[in-house]
Amino acid sequence: MKSIAYIATLLVVLSSCVTVGVVTLDSDNLFELEEKIIVSKPKNTTKLLDYNNGKVADFEKEGINNWWGSSKLQLIKKDGNLVVNAVGVGKEYDRFGYNFVPTVDFTETNILKVRVKAKGDRLPTLRIDLKDRNGYVTNSQDSKARLILCEDYISYYFRYEGRFKQSWPFKADVSPDQIAQLEIFINPGGENFTGQLFIDEIVPVTEEQMWAEIAVFTPPCDILIDNNFDDNIKPCWSNSDVYSLSHKEGALFADCRGAGSGWQSFGMGFSMTALGEKPLIQIKAKVIGEQAAQLRVDLVDFSGNVTNGDAIEFTITNDGIYRLYTFDYQDKMFQGWPTATKVDNRYLNELMFFLNPGGPDFTGKIFIDEVKILDASTAKEWKLPLGHKVDSSAQYTLFNPSTSNNTWWAKNDKATIELSTSALTIKPLENSLLIGTGVDPIDVFMHSKLDLEVSRALGAKIQLQLMDNKGVKTSIMAPIEAAGSSAEHLVYDLSQLVKSNIELNPRMITAIVFHIEQPGKDELTVRKIQVLK
Repeated sequence: MKSIAYIATLLVVLSSCVTVGVVTLDSDNLFELEEKIIVSKPKNTTKLLDYNNGKVADFEKEGINNWWGSSKLQLIKKDGNLVVNAVGVGKEYDRFGYNFVPTVDFTETNILKVRVKAKGDRLPTLRIDLKDRNGYVTNSQDSKARLILCEDYISYYFRYEGRFKQSWPFKADVSPDQIAQLEIFINPGGENFTGQLFIDEIVPVTEEQMWAEIAVFTPPCDILIDNNFDDNIKPCWSNSDVYSLSHKEGALFADCRGAGSGWQSFGMGFSMTALGEKPLIQIKAKVIGEQAAQLRVDLVDFSGNVTNGDAIEFTITNDGIYRLYTFDYQDKMFQGWPTATKVDNRYLNELMFFLNPGGPDFTGKIFIDEVKILDASTAKEWKLPLGHKVDSSAQYTLFNPSTSNNTWWAKNDKATIELSTSALTIKPLENSLLIGTGVDPIDVFMHSKLDLEVSRALGAKIQLQLMDNKGVKTSIMAPIEAAGSSAEHLVYDLSQLVKSNIELNPRMITAIVFHIEQPGKDELTVRKIQVLK
């Protein structure tokens, strides 16, 4: 009887814990413990927008009691800012952070804006991970930004939608409604950084707020592309330990010692700049020494994504003669590692230079006389910094029969498609069919609805599916509103569609598919397709 009471008491105790041990007896009378995580939403979780009066951190009004650092990352409050004094941090994944009290719900709003300025010996990368109350961390896909060394404060944005996954030390789902901590890294896994960060505020923002702020961003510090080196080199250049940069013979001079196998780079940060749909980088360079060198140049966007998916390299011979090398990034604006994603040509802020990336190591001298960015379609030099305002037009036409060259297809030839200057006519051969077309890329952060102007027989049902540039598809959705009977406007909610598949890239929708049910097999005409704000 006592043993029964003991077991009952044990079960009550276990039922109150977060981690429950389920005990099973195997054939050899050995106990195995299989852990199961039971997650319950705490009652004191608050929404991110409601936390701390809408600000994660406002150092004008509060102290730094919830903040923590380390021996290499000393934190102090000074002049209404959090000052982070960093000494040799990076390679060992040193971190500082903030504890949420109570835990915070990132479900509805999951973008943090960090207003910061940086000083130091090289351009630092800032990465911010979210840790939930169970200790799981959003380290599967980094949210990071490359900081410009500048005397002005600049806003950087850290996005977490679709990133609530842990990959190390084991795979786990991070609970977005139970975030307990920010973990902040400087140059995580990279070259050690010594310098200071001055953090003015950390606030949550919506997608709309973020893009509206980026649209009116004013380049700080007069940091432009350093396109020639007649007089000096600008302070926006940054080096790794194996490169020593200086101004020599009217050029940027890099003295290299064993560069290559460690994937060391040097680079140039500049104001967030649009480089056009077809950017070319022209580098005039020469190498002096016993070895020739492989020169690779990558572009980096404001989220820290790098054009390493299909990297471009040239062999710079060691004959000491200047030559012009053209790096063509058409169809190469994507990252392959650590995660596959698009590099945003509208918001770039760094060039990364590698010599002999991956080895063998290079020791020698390289001179760079000029750096130019060209538009591949016109071969004219960009005037930098370019305007990079988000297209604020109310609508954008994806298909107009009189002017468009869209390629249309029907699955299994179940329809005849005829295109005239006034309409696309679809003649179904079966009651149900799929038709689709490629379109100019749709950015759902800029336009949230799609309007289909169509003439159809009564009773026809038309649903929509989206596909990104890598073939990832959304679910299928019916229109949210329709008007008229003969010439109808069917409106679809793109923002809801993209949420149906977090693997889809919402900024690179390149095809649309219509699922049509036409009971009477009557003709269907499409007059226009456009996206709306």
